[in-house]
Amino acid sequence: MKFTPMNFQISVAAGGVALMPFVLMQFALPHGEGMITLASMPWSGMGVIQQMVYAPLVGIMLLFVLLHLLLTLLYIKGLAGWLADWDQVKSVLNNPKFNIGLFSPIASISMTANVLWGPLAFFVPSLSGIIQGLMLPSLIYFMVLLLVLLALEAKVLKVWMVEPVDPVKLNFPWLLDVFAFGLVRLTGTGIAAISGDAAIASVAASGG
Repeated sequence: MKFTPMNFQISVAAGGVALMPFVLMQFALPHGEGMITLASMPWSGMGVIQQMVYAPLVGIMLLFVLLHLLLTLLYIKGLAGWLADWDQVKSVLNNPKFNIGLFSPIASISMTANVLWGPLAFFVPSLSGIIQGLMLPSLIYFMVLLLVLLALEAKVLKVWMVEPVDPVKLNFPWLLDVFAFGLVRLTGTGIAAISGDAAIASVAASGG
């Protein structure tokens, strides 16, 4: 299958499915301080029905964590090859009918940070233990994504002002820039919520 930036919609969807069970368990189950992990799951305190609910959710989360990570690696490789053809990139960037798809990789790559801190760390104890050490690199990651997103939005808006798109032809894909901003902001607010360093949390909160 020929690569297009819109392929990243598959990986971002997988990341979203992985994130949902984690968020539910993080806030619905007692697990002590910090982020919930597989080791801190209160299995012994659950009834049979709860175990029947949460055990499949853990399996679903693992499946979609792996799917998100594998697809992300695959699509980043495809994106690198796609970006190498600069004439092709410019033709898409300057086409108001297709340039909205360029927001999809940013949305997915931003989702990867949230999968790393939550669902992946749930299964990898060593990762869970160094989350605070990842906050500064994560802040840099977030700021780079935000700058790229703002630059792309400015370029797309400029193209749209030169070649307006008929509003009748607009549909769901034209919300991709809003979607990307939402996911990048989610990354920033996640850093602000998780970080134990007040300076890092403050910078992330101001950007997110």
